[in-house]
Amino acid sequence: MSNWFDVDKAGLKKVQSEKDKFFILQELISNALDENISICNINLQKLNNSRTYQLTVSDDSPDGFKDLSHSYTLFADSYKKGNVKQRGRFNLGEKFVLSMFKYAKITSTKGTVIFSDDGRTKKRECAEKGTTFIGDIVLTNEEYESMLNKVKDVIAPNGVSLKVNGSEISKPELI
Repeated sequence: MSNWFDVDKAGLKKVQSEKDKFFILQELISNALDENISICNINLQKLNNSRTYQLTVSDDSPDGFKDLSHSYTLFADSYKKGNVKQRGRFNLGEKFVLSMFKYAKITSTKGTVIFSDDGRTKKRECAEKGTTFIGDIVLTNEEYESMLNKVKDVIAPNGVSLKVNGSEISKPELI
């Protein structure tokens, strides 16, 4: 069977590059918060003396990524559709995020998908619980600093701990 559509990753990256890079963290955090989690860990670290950073976002969802094919399939029928408490419905966000990375790996309870110069590879490697996204992305120092500053404004729901580079993001006191 032949696909009707192809997506040019470089073209999508060019379009997405016009956005503030914080959208990457917003999307990955939103995906984690859509699940039954108690913790979301974010680590963004520079690799060597390059402009490449490694971003890791992990959670502790008992179910993990419900269907890993949704990480690379646009508009797949989402279980989130019709649930106003969940953020994703169209299976678009991960693709916008993935377009920005040189390499990415998603490991969950259902398996692993690796995105590299060779394309997409599925592996049987599974996590006991949760989902972990690891990706290598080129950023300027300003983009890196901006992402880390803006993520501090994310308010996780009650019962969820949001940690960035090992430090918990404190929640504002509501009056």
